[in-house]
Amino acid sequence: MCVYFTAFTAFTAFTAFTAFTAFTAFTAFTAFTAMKV
Repeated sequence: MCVYFTAFTAFTAFTAFTAFTAFTAFTAFTAFTAMKV
């Protein structure tokens, strides 16, 4: 049970971190492109 919980927590944290990083990069890229124009 503990192993599953640990794996689930790690997967959730990794997914959230990846999504947050992608969102931040996309937002920064969009802002940079908007400023560039």
